[in-house]
Amino acid sequence: MDQSEAAAWTGQDSGCKKEAAHSNIWPYLAVLGAVCLWGGSFVSGKIAVSALGVWSLMWARLTLSVICLLPFYRVIRPRRYRKGDWKQLLVLVALQPIIYFLFETNALRFTTSSQAAVICSLIPLLTCVGARFFFKEQISNTAWIGLVVSLCGVAWLTFSGAPSLNASNPMLGNSLEFLAAFAAAGYILLVQKLGRRYSSWTLTGAQALAGAVFFLPGAPKVISGMGDWDLTLAVSVFYLGSGAFLGAFLLYNWAISRVSAAKVSPFTNLVPVVAVIMGWLLLDETLSTIQIMAAVVVIGGVFLCQLRRRG
Repeated sequence: MDQSEAAAWTGQDSGCKKEAAHSNIWPYLAVLGAVCLWGGSFVSGKIAVSALGVWSLMWARLTLSVICLLPFYRVIRPRRYRKGDWKQLLVLVALQPIIYFLFETNALRFTTSSQAAVICSLIPLLTCVGARFFFKEQISNTAWIGLVVSLCGVAWLTFSGAPSLNASNPMLGNSLEFLAAFAAAGYILLVQKLGRRYSSWTLTGAQALAGAVFFLPGAPKVISGMGDWDLTLAVSVFYLGSGAFLGAFLLYNWAISRVSAAKVSPFTNLVPVVAVIMGWLLLDETLSTIQIMAAVVVIGGVFLCQLRRRG
C-alpha cells in the first residue's frame, strides 16, 4: 500500500470529508457492510459463547483482531495526535468495547433478549439527541419520525419471535441494557469527533488492544482448551474477531468520520433484521410473515431518516 492509497483509506486527507459525504454512497455502503457483519455475529455468538463463556470469548475475538491488525501497524500509527487526546481516546475504548459489552452481557442474565433488543434500538435516538446537543446538528422532523418508525419495527420484530423463558430481574436487566445503549451512543459521538484526526484503523486498533488487555482473565481457558476446539467453534471465533469486530468497526468508524452520526446511527436498527435472516438461512429458525412485515417497517424507518429536508 503506497502513501496515496493509505491516505485515501485512512482518511488523512480530511479537508473534503464533509463534501465527499454528500457526493457519494461509499459511507452508506460501509455502514451497511458493518450492519451485515454485526447481524451475522448472533449465529456465531450462540455457538462460541456456550463453549467459552463471555470473558474467554471476548479475549479470543479481540486478541485475534489485534493479530490481524499487526501487518498494518504503519497505517494504524496515529499521525495527527494532539496533546490531551489520550483522555478522549481512553473514554472511547472504555465505552466500546469494554463498558458496552459488560453491561449488555450482564443485562442478558436478567432480562429477555427481546426486551434487550428493543432497548438497544434506542441507540440511534440517543445518538441523534447527543448530536443535536453537542454538535448542534439539525435533525429534520422526517428523520425523527423515521427513528420512531424503525424503533417500533424493531419492537415488533423482536416480540414476534419465539418467547424467551428466563428473565429473573427484568428491571435490573433492562436498566443495564439502557446503560449499554448510552455507552454505544457516546462512542458513536466520540468517533465522529476523533475521526476528523484519526483514521478508522487507529481507532479500531485502539479498541481491539484495550479490549484484549481488559478481558485478559479469559485467556487461560482459551489457551488451555484450543486443542479441543472443533471446526465449527474455530470458524465462529475467527468470524467474531476478524469480521464482526475488526471488519465491522473499521467500516463503521470510517463511515462515521465522513457522515454525521445522526445519519449513520439509524442503520444499526437493521442489525436485528439481518440477525433474523441469518438465523433463518443458517440455523433453520422460523421466519414468519409477521417478522417479514416488521423488517420492512424497520427498513422504511431507516429510509425516512436519510431523506433530506427540502429548502
